[in-house]
Amino acid sequence: RQLLRRDLPLWARERGVNLEIDFYDLTKKGCYDLFMCAGADFGQQNAALPAVFVGQRVIGGEHQIPRELPEELTRFSEDPRAYLESGTTAFTQVHDTASLREGSFEALSTSIVLLAGLLDGVNPCAFTTLIFLISYLTLAGGDKKQILVTGGLFSLAVFLTYLLIGVLLFELTSLLSTLHSASSWINGAILILLIVCACLSFIDSLRALQGRPEEAFLQLSGRAKGKIREEIRHFARYRYGTYTAAFGLGVVIAAMELGCTGQVYLPIVTMIAEPAYRARAFFYLLIYNGMFVIPLLGVFAAAGLGVSSKRMGAFFRSHVAGVKLGMALLFLGMAFVVARNLAII
Repeated sequence: RQLLRRDLPLWARERGVNLEIDFYDLTKKGCYDLFMCAGADFGQQNAALPAVFVGQRVIGGEHQIPRELPEELTRFSEDPRAYLESGTTAFTQVHDTASLREGSFEALSTSIVLLAGLLDGVNPCAFTTLIFLISYLTLAGGDKKQILVTGGLFSLAVFLTYLLIGVLLFELTSLLSTLHSASSWINGAILILLIVCACLSFIDSLRALQGRPEEAFLQLSGRAKGKIREEIRHFARYRYGTYTAAFGLGVVIAAMELGCTGQVYLPIVTMIAEPAYRARAFFYLLIYNGMFVIPLLGVFAAAGLGVSSKRMGAFFRSHVAGVKLGMALLFLGMAFVVARNLAII
């Protein structure tokens, strides 16, 4: 989204280039075959995603594209005719896409899949939700066991959802399209909420420094706090609601953030439909998804093993201004991540 909406138009304007972009969503049926065919035409398979085919080159990945694509546009602007005459045109030849997919899949190994799953799991896509979930559990009085179980269920939901999507990817494209559309609206609402919370937390910090912490915006009335504590004690006896919600949240987040996966995931899932490769592809999918959720499990384990709600409460009362300022900075940081995901900044 950032590349399409912000970076490419910006680089083109800076160089006076009229840029025409053809975009292919790899979760749509047939687009992965187009990707393989274009790679064959340009002489490079398995480029990092997102991949840009331009001139005679394939430029892929979030690090290589900003570094090399602007230079490619500059070369075009210096001599457009020569650049176009020497460029490669995709989709002019007929390729055996089944053989291309098999070659891409055969290049994988267990160690590559393990490493790719772990690297793809270390991304900010679901971490904003994790922070909200952990904050809710700790501030609501959730004990270590509840945090660990809830985190385990959330991670299990992500694992199973990615597994199901991998097995049924091309049958789920219409659902994924709907969830991706909803993701923009949900992230937009979260961004507004984060900015409001950051402003209110900053004001609360100033009031605490002035000796007026009781006038904080982000707090509940005494009556409300008492009611919440009463409900928490009641709810603690019936935790299945929290567990069900955590599992459901994991399913939704995993489906909405499918784009976090890298170029190893697609070769695996496209080969599940091939009988000769199905067993190995399913094995790769299992170990990839297992490594993908390890960072999530680590976050919840750290929260569950290191958080004490009583200690947090005592610290909060003795450092109100600092904690409020820290919360404001945290909200701003989270807002920055969401804004980047929405390609606003």
